[in-house]
Amino acid sequence: MYLLIQTPITLAQHVRNQFVGGSFNGVFIHNPSIAYSANDGSYRYSGPDPSNYVCFGSDANPCPDDNLYRIIGAFGDNVKLIKVVSLGQHPWMGTTADVYSDWANSALNINVLNGQFLNSFTPYWSEKIAAYPFFISGNNGYNFMYNGAQVAFDFEVGLNKNPGFYVTKIGLMYVSDYYFGAMPEYWSYPGYSDDGRDYRQASVVNWMPRGAWTISRITDSDRYVINVDFGGVVSSPVANSFYLIFPVFYLNPVYYISGVGTSANPFRIS
Repeated sequence: MYLLIQTPITLAQHVRNQFVGGSFNGVFIHNPSIAYSANDGSYRYSGPDPSNYVCFGSDANPCPDDNLYRIIGAFGDNVKLIKVVSLGQHPWMGTTADVYSDWANSALNINVLNGQFLNSFTPYWSEKIAAYPFFISGNNGYNFMYNGAQVAFDFEVGLNKNPGFYVTKIGLMYVSDYYFGAMPEYWSYPGYSDDGRDYRQASVVNWMPRGAWTISRITDSDRYVINVDFGGVVSSPVANSFYLIFPVFYLNPVYYISGVGTSANPFRIS
């Protein structure tokens, strides 16, 4: 009698294994076969409620609500998570009229996300979070708001991005993360349009949060930042406005242990 020992796989490989012939469990591969995709080889979750929950920061069963995260996607060996429960509403940068959209020096970045939030984890869990480059130079509002997902991605983190990145552990979602959270038939839609043919229509098939800040600033002015409003529209409020904060981070390579990815039975990692 032989004992069958199963070879452990990384969480990133487990995400890729969910993809079968186009999509499965809400996973889509971003290559030229899908129109308007990021075309970066990533595997991303899209749709109204994919099975992409992870329990992070706790081994309790059931997983506490405050420890539930969802997988944005697998990017090589790194899996990108976003917190399910927000940290409440905060300004992106300052609370005065003379505010500038400077993420690297913002209190939200330094004190809230990479201070209080990061320090809430034990060393065992915080060491699983990768120090990762977040592209923070932004682009003009037209590229982010009035075009589809692929254009926003290209000018945010793709070939036409502005130079400049910030290596840190905790950030916020990109606007293109929000766009690609919708089903692929909406990826050509703009984030906002005067006639309403925009991401308001995609909100029922997009699992990503609304009423939330992104990490992407507007270069047309040094006071405005991209957000997703509560109706699902992509807009550009002043950086001292108050919107929800959903921490985002990339994991170092970790192993998938168990779970099916639902909120009741999330993926467990080690």
